[in-house]
Amino acid sequence: MPSKNKVTVTAEPGKQELFITREFDAPRELVYKAHIDPKLYVQWLGPHGYEMILETFEPVSGGKYRYIHKDKTGNEFGFHGCFHEMSEEVMI
Repeated sequence: MPSKNKVTVTAEPGKQELFITREFDAPRELVYKAHIDPKLYVQWLGPHGYEMILETFEPVSGGKYRYIHKDKTGNEFGFHGCFHEMSEEVMI
């Protein structure tokens, strides 16, 4: 069955902004929960076949994150950043 999820990327020439909009065929409450529950977060984020290790996970406005994706041969790829704005209302 084809997915009804949709991703839109918008980047205006000359600006240093990139907007990624993801639409999911799921209730808003469940999508939000997948962004704030660490057990759910590691299940959906990242490429299939990689283990995800959360080192820091503060899913609140201004909170930080750091995680590592580990492939089957042991290579590790680290990512970090901050949550600029987190609220259920933002996920509209």
